[in-house]
Amino acid sequence: MPMMKFPGYIARSIGLMQAALLLLSSIVIGLSLSAWDMRSTLAEQRREVVLHTQQILNLAEASASRAAWALDLELAREVVSGIIDQPGVMAVEIRVLLQGGADERLVRLENPLPETDALVSWAARRYFVEVSQRSRQLSVSNQGRSEIVGMINVELSPQFAASSFISRVYNRLSVSLIEAFLIGLVLLCLAQWLVTAPLRRAAATIAQIGPESLDDTNYSLTIPRLHQSDEIGQLLDHTNKLLDRLMDSRKELRRLATRDPLTNLPNRTLIQEHLATLLASADRSSRHVAVIFIDLDRFKKVNDSLGHDIGDRLLQRVAITLLGQLREEDSVGRLGGDEFLIVLPVENIKPVIAVVRRIVDALSLPFQIEGHNLRSNASLGIAIYPEDGDSAEVLMRNADLAMYKAKSNPAVKWHLFSEDMSQAVDFGMAMESALAGAIERDELEIHLQPQFDAVHLKLCASEALLRWKYNGRSIPPTEFIEIAETSGLILEIGEWVIGEACKTLRRWGDTALPISVNVSGRQL
Repeated sequence: MPMMKFPGYIARSIGLMQAALLLLSSIVIGLSLSAWDMRSTLAEQRREVVLHTQQILNLAEASASRAAWALDLELAREVVSGIIDQPGVMAVEIRVLLQGGADERLVRLENPLPETDALVSWAARRYFVEVSQRSRQLSVSNQGRSEIVGMINVELSPQFAASSFISRVYNRLSVSLIEAFLIGLVLLCLAQWLVTAPLRRAAATIAQIGPESLDDTNYSLTIPRLHQSDEIGQLLDHTNKLLDRLMDSRKELRRLATRDPLTNLPNRTLIQEHLATLLASADRSSRHVAVIFIDLDRFKKVNDSLGHDIGDRLLQRVAITLLGQLREEDSVGRLGGDEFLIVLPVENIKPVIAVVRRIVDALSLPFQIEGHNLRSNASLGIAIYPEDGDSAEVLMRNADLAMYKAKSNPAVKWHLFSEDMSQAVDFGMAMESALAGAIERDELEIHLQPQFDAVHLKLCASEALLRWKYNGRSIPPTEFIEIAETSGLILEIGEWVIGEACKTLRRWGDTALPISVNVSGRQL
């Protein structure tokens, strides 16, 4: 069963949550008891309707019998008029029995139907229609035997009975809800005194403990005398023990939060914070800051073929090599996997190029690790502040783009960032987003290029060429196939092309010629 969800301001306070639960529980219990009581109230109201009708018939039976026997219209009207004025009576009718067994109305009076709301009308139709009509035979004593002379019919208003029933239900429901609310209020006060108030005091004490207070000798929580041996006391005691353990591990946590555990280099968070600090200083002094993004070219192959232990040893050796190529004011950090980042405060681009060349040369030399002769060639991307970005995030992103540009050409080991790279990435992302919905928007189409038999000079086949109509122009495959393959959209597009070619062959029927379809190697 899903847990009940409270609004945020209630969920943040156990006192409010406790109050809400107690009050809701009391109201639900009160409503449940009221619903059970409603059944007995309905049965009681229906019995009262029947009893009221029978009482009316008992009072009017003798006079109505005489009127029916004597066919006394005036007496019959007096009887009916006396009944019709009774509360809730809707219609009264006296009928006389004629010779031959037929009957005939002697007199009938009706009250107009009262105007009621939808709830009363529904309750009247549902529960009171069948009990609101009663009839009784009228008889007189003739020569020592009873003779039936007619019938009296009384119809009570079901709306009157339903309105009375709903009024009684409302009254009882109001009383039940008030009782439930009062009970919940009493329980809430007890819970506040016994549970919430002690927990609130304990929470206030815990809230005063900050990271700096763990360095003090007296950071333990005081256990109230009332709760020395109960659950609250146990909670505070366990909290004190946890604080002791946190104190012992705080230094290690500080180190792990800012250092890569494998190479002991600054991690992404620390190197990015250091870069932001350098940028602020460079902005005041009008200096430059170079960001070098490094990615090892064959590290995954080393991991897959020789195992992660050898891969970890290689990363450690690379970290040592990078540190050996830098000045004291330079910084290097490991971003994760086989990616490293170097930050250089410089006056111009010349020392950056010199460092990059030293790194390329150093990483091209083989590393001897457990009998394996490993080369860790790398691709480097360079971004310069402020020309290539004004924040740490932008500079790291642009250096990453420059690194991928270098990686795309095996002959190039490093590359400087240019604005064209960012524009190409933005264009590629926009094209990928648009291409994702091209099939649904019916933007793709097949052009059939005919193939002729040069010997017999006749059409022998055709090749299906894919075209994309986007923003009013036809985009050739050379501009979007590579995007489709790198994003995985080529699978869906390839299936669509094959399907369209098959549909074309089906339309051609017996005159069909072969259609060639280009299939991506990834789809194969």
